[in-house]
Amino acid sequence: MRALFLTVIIIAIAIWLTPFIVENPVLIAVAAVSLALLILASTNIEAGLLILLFVIPFSRQVSLAEAGGGAPVDFGSDDFFIVCLFIIWLVYLGKSKQAPFVASPLTWPFLAYFGACLLSFIPMMMSGKGYPVLSFLHLVKWYEYVFIYFVLVKYLERRDQVIRFLILALVSCALVAIFQAAQITIGIFTGKTTGFTKWATSSFESNGILGAFYVFFLSIVVSLLVRVRRPKIRILLIIFAGLLSFTLFYTFARAAYLGMVVSLMVLGFFHRRRALFLGIIMLCLLPAVFSRAVSKRVAMTVHIDAKQMRQMQYQNLTGKIPYQSQKRLQLILDQSSRERLINWARSRNIVYHHPVFGTGYWSGRYLGTFGFSTAHNFYLTVLIETGILGLLTFLWMGWSLVSRPLFFSYRTKDPLYDALGKGFAAGFTGILVHCFFGETFEAFRLTGPLWMMAGVVFAAIRIDESRQNIPESTQF
Repeated sequence: MRALFLTVIIIAIAIWLTPFIVENPVLIAVAAVSLALLILASTNIEAGLLILLFVIPFSRQVSLAEAGGGAPVDFGSDDFFIVCLFIIWLVYLGKSKQAPFVASPLTWPFLAYFGACLLSFIPMMMSGKGYPVLSFLHLVKWYEYVFIYFVLVKYLERRDQVIRFLILALVSCALVAIFQAAQITIGIFTGKTTGFTKWATSSFESNGILGAFYVFFLSIVVSLLVRVRRPKIRILLIIFAGLLSFTLFYTFARAAYLGMVVSLMVLGFFHRRRALFLGIIMLCLLPAVFSRAVSKRVAMTVHIDAKQMRQMQYQNLTGKIPYQSQKRLQLILDQSSRERLINWARSRNIVYHHPVFGTGYWSGRYLGTFGFSTAHNFYLTVLIETGILGLLTFLWMGWSLVSRPLFFSYRTKDPLYDALGKGFAAGFTGILVHCFFGETFEAFRLTGPLWMMAGVVFAAIRIDESRQNIPESTQF
């Protein structure tokens, strides 16, 4: 009876969305598959959450309408799936007669950041700049995955569930990497080297988002590899780490390169007693050492003026010193780096006039309300849009996401939990570093896996604190 009731609700939602879906034929197939999966998930909330791991990376988006300024209002298959999961969750709670959520160390940081974002709507509406409805939809889009986080923390109650979600999350990441590796191989053999970053971005459509995604999961894989004892699992993880490092470097996202280096350094500190770690780092850096394309991408960030270099060579050969060469050599930044510096400088005036509550959540992104659509720095974007209050609450949330799993990993006796906690903390640190040079943090293809893995980690913390941990000698 319950399954029939849920099926009727899901079909009603699908009929309501039909006018929007038919505009894009691809979404018809996606919706049909999603509907079948949802009917399956309606009988088991865990099955629905596991399916969501694979829906997010390959989600299709459709523009439902346009807000002011021509900004699209998108609705994806992941949104449709989460809405249906929300209904299923309500039915599950009604049947089990349980509280909807459990206490979590992230509850107050989440609420504080959400409150700061809501307060930022006040100056936005008073100034008349921006589009409050569109901004609120983006805020809801981000927090729908926070809802999934709380569902996972509540629902996962056993260690085997944590292992199952971890394995399938890694499988989902592997599918993304295999898809990109296939794109790279086809691109090389067909000569499609122009716009290579657009050609080889898997299903993410952005090399920056994909790079941050790999940084996060590579940290978890390396941390597991350091702690694993079974030879077969170790071999699989070595192959997986090599695949992720190869595809990460071929995103050509330099912020992701930096994030990866920092996350590996952090992991090296966490696992400083493990001699194996040095070899793993060398494995992860092999694509950068042997790939000419990657080396060229790194080198193009800063270069010396070619004209002045010729003048210096002339000076060395003839002993004469031209007037121009008496000046200092100029370091020239590539266009992307120059745009970042220009936008950072222009952002200072905006922050100066709106220091406390900001200009309004999402008021400066995409719409270009202040003359540019991106500040190329997530922290600066948070400061512009939500003010000091928003930045402080975001940093509080970030600190909780790093410190709590790390402290947990040092306290637990379970080697799997130890590796998972340290890997998550290092991976999220890499994402925080990546945020200095991009605004990918709230992209749903990164936010979805991030908050789902956060739910798994914090559920593991709750399970372990309930004294269900296992002896230290247990292998995995």
